[in-house]
Amino acid sequence: MACILKVSIVKTQQSVFFSLIALPKIIYDTTNFRVIKVLRPCDKNIVKTFKLADAMIDLANRGDIDREDVGCGILYGTMRDAAYKLKLLAENEKEKHIKKGWWNRDRE
Repeated sequence: MACILKVSIVKTQQSVFFSLIALPKIIYDTTNFRVIKVLRPCDKNIVKTFKLADAMIDLANRGDIDREDVGCGILYGTMRDAAYKLKLLAENEKEKHIKKGWWNRDRE
C-alpha cells in the first residue's frame, strides 16, 4: 500500500482509536477489533457534488412548474442540463476512486 505519514491516537471512555494516514485513510478500533474506513476529503467533495446536482435538478423542476415566460424555461432547462452533466462527471470520478481503492462503499 502507501507509506504511513502520520499516526493519530484518540481515546474515548469506551474505545481507543488510532488512524494511519495512508491511502486509503483507515481507522482501527482496538476495542471492538474492527476497521473503519473514512471518506477522504476528495471523496467528500464528490458526495457534495452529487447533493449539489440533485438540488439543482429540484430547483429546475420547481422553477419549470412555476415559470410564467419562455426565458425562465430556458434558464431552468439550462440548469437541469448542467446538473445532469455534473452528476455524470461526479459518477465518473467516483468510479475512478473506486478502482483506486479510495472510495468507501460502506459510507454511501
